[in-house]
Amino acid sequence: MKDEKKGDYMIMKDHVSQTLEVGGKNKNPKGADYVLRDNTDYPVGNAIPFWLMGMMW
Repeated sequence: MKDEKKGDYMIMKDHVSQTLEVGGKNKNPKGADYVLRDNTDYPVGNAIPFWLMGMMW
């Protein structure tokens, strides 16, 4: 069973880790640092829209 108190992905750079939670429009962070949300237009707080990640690639 997956631990729902942690994020879906962990990114580590220079010994600093960030956790990401990936989901839909109403996804909650569940202890993650950032949430990647679908069906949102603008970043708000720690929620980042999927399309913005695509533009940064």
